[in-house]
Parts: sequence; structure tokens; C-alpha cells
Amino acid sequence: MTRTIEQQPGAIGIGPRQDPRAQRARERRQRRLKLTAIKDGDRGTPELARRHKLGDDITSVEGVDAVVKRVTDQRLIDCYRLRGDLDEAQWRAADKVAALAFRAGQMPRVTLRYSDLPRSPGTAETAALGRDQARADYLDAMAVLGSSGKLASVVVAVCVTDQSAANWAAAHGVYRGQKAAVEGMTTLRLALDRLVAHWRLR
Repeated sequence: MTRTIEQQPGAIGIGPRQDPRAQRARERRQRRLKLTAIKDGDRGTPELARRHKLGDDITSVEGVDAVVKRVTDQRLIDCYRLRGDLDEAQWRAADKVAALAFRAGQMPRVTLRYSDLPRSPGTAETAALGRDQARADYLDAMAVLGSSGKLASVVVAVCVTDQSAANWAAAHGVYRGQKAAVEGMTTLRLALDRLVAHWRLR
């Protein structure tokens, strides 16, 4: 004998929250809200704008171009670009070297190491692959500059360890003061021009 049990709307397992169409509509609405937030971008805070010079940059989040505010005067290479010492292509080459060095683990560490913390499956392998690729690209760039030459040395000093070009020139030559600044900047531009040609940034 078969019995049919009818439940009232609103009981457990019944109602709009269990309706597949309602669930899909909620997912679409949440997706639209997320995409809207991405397109609006990260505009930074008023405190950040008071302390630093900010510029607009475009990044891609889940395939959507988003406008974000970028600090444009935090690193020496940023200051050199603002002052006109480096052109846009040279700055992009310097920024790329700095990013590769960071991903490859070549930059000085200023935070604790979290490598022993548990991670989700696949994260460690993906991070290791990205780190290995960044290291290979970084070493390739150094080879283009001549690993033991002055060009590689000035790029590492200025772009990776954030030393001034003048300090680098004073440490590696006989110049002091303004002559050291001119010598360091000239050598840095030559090195970055070689990377611009290598990466076809111009």
C-alpha cells in the first residue's frame, strides 16, 4: 500500500530556497554583483592618497579588466620614472625584473616564512612551478645583461634591492656625489634598454 504525504509550503525541504531555478537565479545575481565590484576596482583609501602619489592601472580579475589604484612613488624605480630619469619602456623592464625576482625568491625577505603551514591540495605544486618559471626567466634576463658584468649588477642593486643608482656607482667606481649619480643612471639606462630589446617592450 502506497501513502502520499503532502507537506505544507515552508516546511523543511520545500519552498523557494530548494527550487533549482531560484538557486540558479541567486547564483547569477551574486555573479553580477561580483563582476560589478571587480569593474568598480580598488580605488585605495584617502589615507593612502595623502601619503603617496597614486595612478590608475588596469588588471585582469577572472577575465574582467578592472581599474585599480597603484602607488607610483614607493620604489626608487617609480621615483625615477616620475622624475623623468626613466622612460615608460625602461620602467616596465625594471618593474618586470623586480616582479620576477620577487616571485623567484631573489629579493630580501622582510616577512615571516609561512612555507610550513598547511595548504590546500595543489597549491604547493602550483606555487613551485610558478617560482621555477620566474627563476628561469630572471636568470635568462641576467644572462642577457652578462651575469658578472656592470649591467646585471646595477639592475640587481636598483631594481631588486632598491638601492640608488648613485650609491651603486659610488660603491663600484671612483665617482662621488653628482658624478656618481650620472654614472649610475647612465649605466642603469643602458642595462634597461637591453632588457627592453630582449622583452620587446618598445
